[in-house]
Amino acid sequence: MDSSFLDPYIRAIDAYFEGPLRRLIQSLGPPELSEPVLYSLLSGGKRIRPVLCLISSGYDPGENFDPFQLGPEEKRLFAHAAALECIHCYSLIHDDLPSMDDDDLRRGRPSSHRQFNEWAAILAGDALNTLSFYLTNQDRDSVSSQNSQILSRCALRMVAGQYLDLSAEKGAFLESRRDFFQPHTDDERMQLLETIHLEKTAAMIEAALSMGAVLQGLPNHRSYAEFGRNLGLLFQMVDDVLDETQDSATLGKTAGKDKKTGKLTLVSLLGLDEARVRIEKERRRLEERLEHLPVTHDVARNPIPVLRSVVEYFASRDR
Repeated sequence: MDSSFLDPYIRAIDAYFEGPLRRLIQSLGPPELSEPVLYSLLSGGKRIRPVLCLISSGYDPGENFDPFQLGPEEKRLFAHAAALECIHCYSLIHDDLPSMDDDDLRRGRPSSHRQFNEWAAILAGDALNTLSFYLTNQDRDSVSSQNSQILSRCALRMVAGQYLDLSAEKGAFLESRRDFFQPHTDDERMQLLETIHLEKTAAMIEAALSMGAVLQGLPNHRSYAEFGRNLGLLFQMVDDVLDETQDSATLGKTAGKDKKTGKLTLVSLLGLDEARVRIEKERRRLEERLEHLPVTHDVARNPIPVLRSVVEYFASRDR
């Protein structure tokens, strides 16, 4: 499916990042630190998490978006959306390190530790992690407090997912916990894989939809959290297929690495054909759940039509 329906949101996010957010980062630390931070943060990417936050908040950036002419509520919305991308970006920097996924390519460019060095990459990731909570706590009220809690809880789950993923890949479960974690059957491996997907990838997509719903003042943001959890699962399932079927130039990262490293993926467990069947089932399930998400009486702020397109795009994307 064509993703052009997301372009206005991506343009608005990029304009905010290049403008107010860049200025903020440059004002908070020395240029030696802001350079690797901005290198990764401004390197493009799909901006899925901040875009989903804007969508679930019911925000329409319009055609003449100006990041320097935002009202108070818009400033908070974009700060919270940026916080999601900061967490995501820090996780990518750290994931690429030699001690973790050991990848030299990210978003079509050298990974942070290759462009600078390993310690600079670690500190840039640390800075982005910290910056995310600075962004969500600028307004000391119940909305900001609630979103800070959502962000911190989901970020911790993301880290736990990466821990499980690396442990499964490297066979490095702690001796005292090996019997608990180490899967022995296909059913156990599938259960572990779903846990990794739900934590490592889906947690932050869950956070994005939930935080946007909180900012819109929807009565039940938890239903958006549940929808986001399954949307994130769909996203990762497709990622597993793309790693097997696409090249590095298309993906902007090293393709085929999952197979080479023996990584636990949907494709390694089920094969390509069955993986695609699972993706289609998850897509249909998400479309059904869309009908049960709460909305406001303001038709202009109803996120359901755009989210329906997001589901279709996630299921059919090729990068």
